[in-house]
Amino acid sequence: MHTAITPQTFCARNFSTEDLLMIQEVVITCGSISRYELAHTICELLEWKRPGGGLKVRECKDLLEILEEKPAWRMKARDQWIGWDDKTRTAGLQQVVNNSRFLVLARIRNLASSMLSAVLDRFVDDWRAQYGITPVLVETLVDPKRYHGGCYRAANWIELGKTSGRGRMDRAGKRHGAEVKKLLVYPLVKNVQQRLRQGV
Repeated sequence: MHTAITPQTFCARNFSTEDLLMIQEVVITCGSISRYELAHTICELLEWKRPGGGLKVRECKDLLEILEEKPAWRMKARDQWIGWDDKTRTAGLQQVVNNSRFLVLARIRNLASSMLSAVLDRFVDDWRAQYGITPVLVETLVDPKRYHGGCYRAANWIELGKTSGRGRMDRAGKRHGAEVKKLLVYPLVKNVQQRLRQGV
């Protein structure tokens, strides 16, 4: 599992949570500019430069591609369920963790849902110890063309709806419906929607 704003290293540069939050904010607020312009802006703000002084725009574009593959910064079904706007989403995303991969090959009845439940029993404490952040919601995306997500529903995850299928970087809307995913969530605390709205 991972969160969209966990510190990470790319091209020998360490990106802190604050760096990634800033990148997120630029992506959200500058939706009308090209990806090149977006990368150029981010490089300037982070002062991400080559030894000769030129901006690392190409590397930044590659980083944006990688970030695009992680838990979406914006997902309409989730954001409406929580009641998020752009401001509260930015503040609350640190507490939302994405389950990006889950595969069980053994054909044993209820094994997958039992594993999910067992992991979530100790997940909050482990995540807090590792990252210093207390998660309150776990989310996952399921490709309905390949899987039906039954193990999540059996483990009491809530299906909120579907993604637009175009990805966060498709600001021109040309990929709408191309890769629709089911969105499921699992609250780790009571009143999770209120807590995420209020940043508690």
